[in-house]
Amino acid sequence: MGIACRGTSFSFRLLVAVKNLTRGGRLGVGGRRAVFPCLVGAAVLLAATVVAWIVASSTRQGASAPNIPSTVVSSGKIVPEAQLAELKQILGGFRRPWLPRIELGPTPYGWGRGGVWISFKVKAPNAVELGRAQWYALIAAGLLRDVSRKERWPQVRGYSFTLVEPSGKEKLDEMSVIGSAFGGKVVTSSERSLRTILARSAAAAGFKLVEVRFVSPLGHVSPEITVETNDPQGVLRAGTQRIWPIVGPVNRAQGGPRAEGTYVLVQDENGEWVTAAGYAVRAASGVGVSNPTFR
Repeated sequence: MGIACRGTSFSFRLLVAVKNLTRGGRLGVGGRRAVFPCLVGAAVLLAATVVAWIVASSTRQGASAPNIPSTVVSSGKIVPEAQLAELKQILGGFRRPWLPRIELGPTPYGWGRGGVWISFKVKAPNAVELGRAQWYALIAAGLLRDVSRKERWPQVRGYSFTLVEPSGKEKLDEMSVIGSAFGGKVVTSSERSLRTILARSAAAAGFKLVEVRFVSPLGHVSPEITVETNDPQGVLRAGTQRIWPIVGPVNRAQGGPRAEGTYVLVQDENGEWVTAAGYAVRAASGVGVSNPTFR
């Protein structure tokens, strides 16, 4: 089933996974829908669509499996070798991507004329890693779109996610054009400065900062943050109103974003994951997951 969207909007999936539907983006899903407002950019007030999706996977953050190396290929003569090589280089900046196959090929029928499309297959051991993998993919899509524009390669129009279930069965989960939420550039920041910013913002939002790690696609440092809360139900009730203030000083910094995006994992005092949310600034898209045991 497809949902056509005009204008700029967000789609939050409660697995929960959040995806952007920008400028005609479509989402193929099933389940219930509700709409609520969400502020995600310095100059963008987005309407958000909440889609409930049940995931048959472990709810433990620690559940894992051996990672699957990514295979990056192209289809069709439209893709220059240099553009494919750039995509491979971008993906090399992520750890454990859980993206077994990425294909760069012609834009699917009905999604615009010309240009190329990125198709991601996602096979993750649990909901947290699924959200993280899709966050990586969104950062990669936005980066390749902008680099391709500069290099005058074919336009990168959009992306799709196909989920690979444990049984090996594949399911097309989403197709969307790549959004754009800001007109400036991403400001390169050091790991040290980002740690300082996040420690301050996490404390101000009422969380304990547990860990900050970084990925660096094309050398662009982007943080993965783990924070602790003593009120997991309260965090879930508040939704993004509690999480976005942690990363707002990075994603919505004056003068431009300080990173390609952020991924925040919230855990309780026992180390059980509660919820997670990621945002890719170039693609103007986000991902979110929530632990159903706290609901």
